Amino acid sequence: MENFTVYIFLATLFLAYANGANDNFKGVATLYGSGTTNYEKSLLYATTTTALGSLMALYLASELIIVFKGKGLVPDDVIKMQNFPLAVGTGAALTVMSATFFNLPVSTTHALIGALAGAGWVSSETGIHWDVLSKAYFLPLVAGPILSLVLAFIIYPLFKKIRKKLNIDQETCFCIGEKVVATAQGHGITKKHFENNLLIKEEIDALILVTQSPDHFSPPTSHIIHGKLDLKQNMICLDINQGCSGYIIGLNQAFLLLEQDNINKVVLLNADIISSKVSKNDRNSRPQIGDGAAITIIEKDDIKSTIYGSVYADGKGADVLIIPAGGFKLPSTTETAKLIEDNSGNSRSLDHLFMKGDEVFSFVQRKVPPMIEKLLIEANLTKDDIDYYLFHQPNKFMLKKLADRIGIEYKKMPNNIVENFGNSSGSTIPINISYNLGEKLLNGSYLVCLAGFGVGLSWASLILKLEKLSFCKTINYK
Repeated sequence: MENFTVYIFLATLFLAYANGANDNFKGVATLYGSGTTNYEKSLLYATTTTALGSLMALYLASELIIVFKGKGLVPDDVIKMQNFPLAVGTGAALTVMSATFFNLPVSTTHALIGALAGAGWVSSETGIHWDVLSKAYFLPLVAGPILSLVLAFIIYPLFKKIRKKLNIDQETCFCIGEKVVATAQGHGITKKHFENNLLIKEEIDALILVTQSPDHFSPPTSHIIHGKLDLKQNMICLDINQGCSGYIIGLNQAFLLLEQDNINKVVLLNADIISSKVSKNDRNSRPQIGDGAAITIIEKDDIKSTIYGSVYADGKGADVLIIPAGGFKLPSTTETAKLIEDNSGNSRSLDHLFMKGDEVFSFVQRKVPPMIEKLLIEANLTKDDIDYYLFHQPNKFMLKKLADRIGIEYKKMPNNIVENFGNSSGSTIPINISYNLGEKLLNGSYLVCLAGFGVGLSWASLILKLEKLSFCKTINYK
């Protein structure tokens, strides 16, 4: 008898161990899956909260203990047999552990009910009470998921309203399983322009691609796009490795090319897939990063108008925004892929984007306002003369602080791109233009100030007039 008691005790501990191994992490799986915390911290939270929940069970689970003794399911004399709880505990524990080992979804509750029914059927001459099994066991198991479905159906709209009040207006999904590259984005949006007769292949004299996520080190991605679009051979294809200031730098390069007699139309593509280089355990960068692409067609015009611009660089701040590994200096290896946790609980590898957020913020606030003020003086304009300040958008907070420092009304400096599309590096400026001024630019005329700032470190700006564009639209890429 004493040996059986020891075996029952060990079987119970084995079942509790199996339950912990399989179910412990489920309660906080969302924390890890969303990148809110890393794997180890998620497990720590799970273990702590499970322990607290176990203490609550002392007060709340007395009825459940009776149910899982098999009361009413099998005769009382069977419940008192020591081999009955031993068989139930061991059978359920082996089921849960096997499912855990093979990564199969399982419920300890289901395993226990199956073990109770199986052991009761074998040990009792009268079998089990099927009516009790259906009412006391099966019905709650079926009702549980249905109740969860109904509650989630009610709660989701509530959370949706809360998101809107917090100005989180759009959900973004980056589909796992389909690799999106700069070629796909650049080729896709350009092809749409051909299909809609907004762009004629033969008229393109130069193709500029600004990207930090090329398909290959070699050949240039602009040449790959050239081939996919079957463009003419007597033209220029050029890749520019720039990020946050890339749109301004790309426009400057387009303007220079248009100074040539034989170049009349330049296609500027900005495309970046930065999200794949951000650690899912990086709570600072991951929630804000997005992927995006933009096409801008620049061509010669008979109307003479002056464009004012400035470009600055400070390579001493190159490590403030950097992906350390993956280039020739430090190729990606199994060692560079190892996650390292910082003091804030964010985990990144050397293959991931690393940003010193405080230094980036300080840099923007120090360098951008004087750049804008100097450019306004050169253009002989006041801040009020500018209709819109269409800047690169790292996040709404930074844009508001920048507007305050320059002395610009918020309505003149839109800051709604990240909450809708994420920070897609250099393409945030053209997305900003099309999303906030799209329809207005088809017939209207606006004097705008464009500015980009970030990786490099670099900062650049332009003052120019945008008017009566033939096309200005935001397209969802699929």
